[in-house]
Amino acid sequence: MELTKRLLPAAFVLALAAGARAQAPDTFGTGIAYYTVDASELNPAFSDDLYAGTDTLRYSTNGAGFRLAASIHLPSGAVPVSMQLYYYDTTASGSAIAALAICSNAAGVCGAAPSSGGCVDGGATVCSGTAAANGYSSAFATVGGFTIDNYAHQYLVVAGTTTQDGSTAISSVRIGYTLQVSPAPGSASFNDVPTSNPFFQYVEALYASGITGGCGGGNYCPDAPLTRGQMAVFLSKALGLQFN
Repeated sequence: MELTKRLLPAAFVLALAAGARAQAPDTFGTGIAYYTVDASELNPAFSDDLYAGTDTLRYSTNGAGFRLAASIHLPSGAVPVSMQLYYYDTTASGSAIAALAICSNAAGVCGAAPSSGGCVDGGATVCSGTAAANGYSSAFATVGGFTIDNYAHQYLVVAGTTTQDGSTAISSVRIGYTLQVSPAPGSASFNDVPTSNPFFQYVEALYASGITGGCGGGNYCPDAPLTRGQMAVFLSKALGLQFN
């Protein structure tokens, strides 16, 4: 199951997958969040790829490998940590597979994200295994080692089945990810929050995001009390709150 063979060129796959419904990802908080791609969002990866099924299950009908694809939209700076494949399997001779594909905008090629290993299908991030003939089930894999960069890359979920008769099918794929505070810059934006300040990174993240402009005179006033009015500004800007 070579990922690169099924995903060349990347731009062609991305164009075909662009019609998938985009889920709005979580964009704040540092706990684990999840992005789910449902079966209805998986489209043919190439023009000669065929599939069958319903809105809740899909499977390829003209060959094994990664023949279904959907664009995903995670925030820049997010760190994928896991991938879970939900599938339907009633045969001991077939399997369902999925991968998180990282596509280079410059090179126009895609590769699979690093996984925890143990998947019986080469090139897949997560797979059901050939002996999982037990109806609906799921398979889990940890991923890591990279950060989402939407300027240099685009990202896909690619999936497929090794049987073409509906005995194996894809239900959904769920990606777990965490957000992280932006790395600290090399110089300080405020006179009273130097690079040596333990809160430097976090103050700079607020400033770069437009949440605060400081207290005036080039200072942030890190030790000053916060009024309820100032708190309203911080929260409204951070959450992008609207009243209409």
